[in-house]
Amino acid sequence: PTLKLTYFDMKGAAETARLCFFIGGIEFEDNRIKREAWMELKKAGHSPMGGLPTLEVDGKLVCQSKAIARYAATLAGLYPKDPFEGMKVDEIIYSLDDIMDPIRPTFSIPDLDEKIKKRQELFAGELGTKLTNLNGLISKNGGSYAAGDSLTLADISVCCLVDIMTSGFLDGVPPDAFDKYDKIKAVVDKVKAHEKYIEWNKKG
Repeated sequence: PTLKLTYFDMKGAAETARLCFFIGGIEFEDNRIKREAWMELKKAGHSPMGGLPTLEVDGKLVCQSKAIARYAATLAGLYPKDPFEGMKVDEIIYSLDDIMDPIRPTFSIPDLDEKIKKRQELFAGELGTKLTNLNGLISKNGGSYAAGDSLTLADISVCCLVDIMTSGFLDGVPPDAFDKYDKIKAVVDKVKAHEKYIEWNKKG
């Protein structure tokens, strides 16, 4: 298929799909746009749900980052054909929502010091518990990969989430915030050591 992925010129919500396409050797147009261009597209009704990313498949437009990422992973051979194994991958992916959910309200805190304090409290409390649970889930799944015995969408999704949260974009979340969760860190390290991941990030 002819593929056109539209998102901002940043990692964000499109990076998982981008990586799946690239790792799988799937040709796609990586359409990175400025905020101004997005406002024009938005006015024109480009996205059915009013947001990015979007993916055009042979001219047919689809939205929602998780749907796009799963499609990309399926094309790339990074999503299991077996229904149970696919469910295990999804289990990890939807668990990542549990990680992000407590963080989202902090974006609306206007005072920077208060925002940082709240995020630190989350990592010490509710979020720390969820990360411990995710770490345990990966361990139960074998510990080498997030789900199954080979690289899947689950691993790439975990890596992208950790990457975003520790990139400096989130004030109060240090680069080593996930290091004590050994299984999560092992998954991230494995993805980042993949030759295609390295090649993709060199492209800049």
